[in-house]
Amino acid sequence: MNIWQQLSANITDTLDRASPAIVEILGGRTRATATLVAPRRALTVAHAMGGNDEGHVLLHDENTAKAKVLGRDEATDLALLEVDTDAEPLKAGTAPPVGTLVVAAGRRQGSLTATAGIVSDRGEGFVTRSGAAFFAYIDVDAGLPRGLSGGPLLGPDGTWLGINTHGLTRGGTTIDAQTAQAVLSALDKSGQVARGRIGVAVRPAPVEGQDHTHGLLVTEVVKGAPAAVADLRVGDVILKAGETATSQIAHLMLALTGHVDEDVTLRVLRQGQARSVDVHVEARPAPGRRRRHGRRR
Repeated sequence: MNIWQQLSANITDTLDRASPAIVEILGGRTRATATLVAPRRALTVAHAMGGNDEGHVLLHDENTAKAKVLGRDEATDLALLEVDTDAEPLKAGTAPPVGTLVVAAGRRQGSLTATAGIVSDRGEGFVTRSGAAFFAYIDVDAGLPRGLSGGPLLGPDGTWLGINTHGLTRGGTTIDAQTAQAVLSALDKSGQVARGRIGVAVRPAPVEGQDHTHGLLVTEVVKGAPAAVADLRVGDVILKAGETATSQIAHLMLALTGHVDEDVTLRVLRQGQARSVDVHVEARPAPGRRRRHGRRR
């Protein structure tokens, strides 16, 4: 077997193993796929569901199953479904490096559909105009056919690296798995994504002598805000929020997502000494203009 044949066989095997977790949305506004990423839980694209709260999906064995919409997040174009199936969900992977061979998969008219390419660009976290934070930017040099929205981007080991969508950009893009999991957790808990803030302005900064190479330098603490109550100070460097390393502003925003009215533990560097600080998270209003010295979070 030559290299081409071996590569084709590996891709086919990956798709075969992932197939039970890839289902087709029936009766949506547009053709779309849903991806089982947790037991009886599937992520799909919000724009395909419209105002429907219930529906059906077509499974890999051509049987149909009931699907209930547990919540939507228009800012990320994600919706969470409860699906009446015992099919094994896919395991999540991490944002892949540039050059990784990936496969975007979906189900259309009952058939498994796929397109392959390589990761042509990968960036750190970013924030959209709607105020949604994304942990990573993933660009693939392959077109996204209609019907694959809501389907997974699969890595070489068969893990899902993100959810594909046409709802955020004209040519289609991928919502990275870490962002999608944060949205899933929030929707599963309350049916909506409550985005939080602690009342600081921050900017990325290098860190020396720690396990982290970068953190978020606090440039302002809003008087009376949760950060002030927790005694965060200008000059502190936030290394982690919960279990999320915070090298970018979007990482902190994502770590606060779904935790409004809860406490989040920050790992903070102050004058060379690391310490833990518990901060209460308050609801963040609609985004405004950017501040020159950073963003308030």
